[in-house]
Amino acid sequence: MDTAGGRTILNPAGVAGTGSAVYGLDRSGNRINIPGSGTTLLNTVVAWVPVNPNARYIEAGYGAIATAGRNTEPTRPIGNLDFTLIKRFHIGEKAHTELSGEAYNLFNHPQFIPGSLDDVGRISTAGSTSYTSVINVNFNNPEKAFSSSSRVMQVVAKFLW
Repeated sequence: MDTAGGRTILNPAGVAGTGSAVYGLDRSGNRINIPGSGTTLLNTVVAWVPVNPNARYIEAGYGAIATAGRNTEPTRPIGNLDFTLIKRFHIGEKAHTELSGEAYNLFNHPQFIPGSLDDVGRISTAGSTSYTSVINVNFNNPEKAFSSSSRVMQVVAKFLW
């Protein structure tokens, strides 16, 4: 079975955010196990049937044409605000001190986009593969697949001369 996230069939009438695995049918209409389990050869499958026909994304079996394009499942919007306050204190003509407070992701909105803005780490063995695979329970559920970048605050003091 091809478990790549991009190998899915889009069902426009399906329930948003849901995915389904498939099973094969032989020429007589009998259900057969998925190839790769060692019990069936690929050439005996004549049709793939979704386990959940109401799913928006259906896993494409071998030989099926994947119809889902890129960016068909929306992710959460990015709500990142970084904030800095600086106060300068002059000491003589050339030297001064800067005291600043910095906040990254000030409103502490979850950021679940790996490699973007704040880098997002994977939670244990879950990762982007489980997030995009339609047969995984973590499909399109970023809280289960990624750790969110939390708010970071710091105080900085500089002396410049």
